[in-house]
Amino acid sequence: MIHPTVIKRQRLLIGLLLLLIFLTAFVGIGLGYSSVSFNRIVPTILGHGTFKEEFVFFSIRLPRIIVTILAGMALALSGASYKELPAMI
Repeated sequence: MIHPTVIKRQRLLIGLLLLLIFLTAFVGIGLGYSSVSFNRIVPTILGHGTFKEEFVFFSIRLPRIIVTILAGMALALSGASYKELPAMI
């Protein structure tokens, strides 16, 4: 059985890592060749941005961030399975 303090520490670590993912995604949305100011990101997500802001956000930045997160998840999964492969043999 896992000790309750270990579970609490794991939950805190997962929460902090998720917060870090959202923070870096938020910064990644605002930075780039065609910059979108940080105070315009939330209105653009809600559909109140200009055509340029919505095009940059939904056509370029958001797909890039989603693919990056999915690639990171795939690499983590492949690394974990590769680590367990010798234990199965």
